Amino acid sequence: MADYKPAFTITDRTTFLLCSITERICKLRLLYGGNASSRLKRKNLVRSVRASIAIEQNTLSLEQVAAISNGGKVMGSLLEIHEAENALKAYEDAPSFDPGSIDDLLKAHGIMAQGLVRESGCFRHCSVGVVSGRTLIHLAPPAERVPGEIEDLFAWYRASELHPLIKSAVFHYEFEFIHPFADGNGRIGRLWHKLLLCKWDRIFLDLPFEEFIERHLRDYYASLGKSEHESDSGVFVELMLMVILEALSDPQTAGCDGIPLNVQRLIEALGLREMSSSELMEALSITRRQTLRDSFLAPAIKLGLVAMKYPDKPQSRSQKYLVKRR
Repeated sequence: MADYKPAFTITDRTTFLLCSITERICKLRLLYGGNASSRLKRKNLVRSVRASIAIEQNTLSLEQVAAISNGGKVMGSLLEIHEAENALKAYEDAPSFDPGSIDDLLKAHGIMAQGLVRESGCFRHCSVGVVSGRTLIHLAPPAERVPGEIEDLFAWYRASELHPLIKSAVFHYEFEFIHPFADGNGRIGRLWHKLLLCKWDRIFLDLPFEEFIERHLRDYYASLGKSEHESDSGVFVELMLMVILEALSDPQTAGCDGIPLNVQRLIEALGLREMSSSELMEALSITRRQTLRDSFLAPAIKLGLVAMKYPDKPQSRSQKYLVKRR
């Protein structure tokens, strides 16, 4: 462990993305309290699973994975259906896993790879590589080194004082470099990245950032390759932070669906402050007081998201508005 120190560079853009993500999380907590509805949680879990297995060439649609999650029957490859069933089970069990436990990592892999690969729930005993077409783009460390390298990685993560957003992305890269399993490394790596982030903030459990990785899949693989070539995972860290910010900024993804965009704008403008009508008009670039009242304040107050400071005196010249705490 003493010699184990992942190499990565923190750039100005890394810092900017880090600050933007933390700011976005604060705004989301104002918008919906940080707790997505049970319907949205299930929807996002299905989106996470569908995207993660699609990255591994599984062709099942979102509707098919949703049907499988509800116990329905779908037409398709039995292998792909089994892969989806396993992934759904692993994601459903995810809250019970300790992301700092290697035993839980093996348990998660046992669920994810059950019936798909002989060596499920254990580290590989053979050499593996990542191939693109006929080209070997990554040769993983020898199998006998895997247990020690995984122990070093987990120990480094526990001891590191880096921000979790950065060190979880570094962990993700190092995990994929080690490639500890005979199969399922990508699916487990993405799930474990999510669990490490959940340890910092619960909001990530319901965030399907896997879908946004899929949207940037070419960049995802390119950043893995460039990080290995340069022996520096900084470019991969930046990409993952960008992906996370994009996921958090999507209203339907982050728990703001059902909240009108005007109301979201109002709440973000208010933040933690109390503001008068005039201050809100300026912040929202609105020129008509009636527009503020009818399109912003009225629906926000009706939804119980914004309150008057002096509710008994709604016409008071001193009236101010604030986000209701949940």
